[in-house]
Amino acid sequence: MIRSNIIIFGCGLGGERAIATLTKNETLIAFTDNDPTKHNSLFHKIPVIAPHTLRDSKFDLILVASQYSHSITEQLTQMGITSSKIEIITEDVLLATDHPCTLAHRLFFGTTAYLMNRSFALIAAWKKLSGNASEE
Repeated sequence: MIRSNIIIFGCGLGGERAIATLTKNETLIAFTDNDPTKHNSLFHKIPVIAPHTLRDSKFDLILVASQYSHSITEQLTQMGITSSKIEIITEDVLLATDHPCTLAHRLFFGTTAYLMNRSFALIAAWKKLSGNASEE
């Protein structure tokens, strides 16, 4: 499949890291994000569009660069975007597993909990420490 016009879904650290995966034959035409405060702005000098405008956009591939890749993929397919036009950036790229801070977090919070969903591990730890474990 030709991958010349690319949209990256995610205007955060994952989106920044996804830029590095592009080849010289690929053109990043836009970013998109579910955060409405980022719409109609620029991220790395590239326009950020709202996800609902993707149906009217001309692109070859959407790179999903987010820890929420499964729900984003579902969102995109529900919008009518075919799975052949969706690619998920791998966790090793998103997490930059060679970065010392990432390694420290993985060791502290537990590798499995960190990779699956960091927020659940943080909430559980906070509840345990604050004595609110029974509020689940």
